[in-house]
Amino acid sequence: MMFTTSMAVLALSGLLGTNLAVQPAWQTDYKAALTLSAKEHKPLAVFITKGAAKNLDQLPDAAAKVLKTNYIAVTINSDDATGKELAVAFGMTEGVIISDATGAKQALRIEGQTNPTDLPQTLERLAQPSHVTTTTEVYGAAPSVTSTVVPSYYTPAPYCKNCQQQQYRR
Repeated sequence: MMFTTSMAVLALSGLLGTNLAVQPAWQTDYKAALTLSAKEHKPLAVFITKGAAKNLDQLPDAAAKVLKTNYIAVTINSDDATGKELAVAFGMTEGVIISDATGAKQALRIEGQTNPTDLPQTLERLAQPSHVTTTTEVYGAAPSVTSTVVPSYYTPAPYCKNCQQQQYRR
């Protein structure tokens, strides 16, 4: 049975044109991902989805390789209770948030659908050791929630809609 399941997965991955070997190990526990991020000195790449993490294993190989090598990849389902609490804390129900290497600041915030064509270059640029996060690159709508009371381990990196340090791009 295990062999049949493995062969089915391999066959399906071939049909999808995605190399599962380069896909990151997706974390679903945000608190555990924060701990792992601090231990491995890697930034978080948080993908917030509506429903199950659809199509994340179908990321382009270039983006998946950068995620696997340089980030702790996290997926949050904004439709379940824990995921909804985190999504509210982040101020979005679908999108991507990339922290800086310290985990203290948001380097990138994309609300809504992500353009997979631009994602590999953006992830690579933000993963460079020379990259210093001084502003949050924002794509999509600005968050409607700027302050939320949640347990400290759920609190995302600071985000201030009206701060001069934020850089907005739409």
